[in-house]
Amino acid sequence: MPAGGMGRMALLVQEVGADMVGIATEGRQMAGGTGGLGRVEIGAVFGLWTVLGVSSLQRREVYYDCRCSCGTEKPVAKSSLLRGASTRCRKCSNADNQKARVARRRPIRPGTIIGLWTVLGEAEARGGNLYMLCRCACGAEHKVMVSTLRHGKSKSCASCSRKMGLKKNREMTAKYGGVRAEYRAWSRMLDRCRNPNDGSFERYGGRGIKVCEEWQGNGGFERFIKCVGPRPSKRHSLERIDNSGDYRPSNVKWVTGKDQARNRRTNRILTIDGVAKCVAEWGEEEGVSASTISGRLSRGWSDKEAVMGRHR
Repeated sequence: MPAGGMGRMALLVQEVGADMVGIATEGRQMAGGTGGLGRVEIGAVFGLWTVLGVSSLQRREVYYDCRCSCGTEKPVAKSSLLRGASTRCRKCSNADNQKARVARRRPIRPGTIIGLWTVLGEAEARGGNLYMLCRCACGAEHKVMVSTLRHGKSKSCASCSRKMGLKKNREMTAKYGGVRAEYRAWSRMLDRCRNPNDGSFERYGGRGIKVCEEWQGNGGFERFIKCVGPRPSKRHSLERIDNSGDYRPSNVKWVTGKDQARNRRTNRILTIDGVAKCVAEWGEEEGVSASTISGRLSRGWSDKEAVMGRHR
């Protein structure tokens, strides 16, 4: 056997012998200093691991066969056991982490009313989420995720939600004469400016964009419609003339998607002879593609040269 192989075998035998007879081997030389850490005895417990016996020698590190409390068996390095770096199998570790995450989600107090839900008590933890047992006003009981209750995403069972939606549509049609699209635009405007849980809040309310007092509260929608009028077509949506300004009568209009795209904050505005327009508008007017203008600008051409070209 090669000298290196003899050395590895002797090292493993030495470790096995020391653990079997329970003799301290403080002077033994192990790679990485693991020999000086202490002795690992058969049957010793490290966290959830129970040592079954010596497994192998890998890269001059002794490994022990260990069994977790869940029944999982695998080789574990001696240094990992003695230093506490490994105390359980991956399955148990993930389960403990999940329990910790769930524990951080505070349950909702039983008896709390959210929409049509009445919280009855804690139901279960599943997939890292905490669920509460809730009863709807119709009597149906369901397990509802705590996060959806706290954020207002769940206010009733599916059946009651559909009924409320149909009722709201009938009321809107009777009250506003079929201006549901305008009502949605008004409602979305309020949400993105006032509701921190709205997906667009960061780009609107988070930037300080507000809705004028005139368009809020009771009668706010009627005053809104009186100012902006009905939506001209299905292709139109609500737009602010000044992207940094608030939603107010003098700063709101109905525009098509094409016009709205040109009014984005990210658009580059070119000024030629005192006239300011975005790249797309100049391109349409002069018959030059927007990509051509952008390419010229990236090469350092002036605004006028990028649109009109360089005349030699």
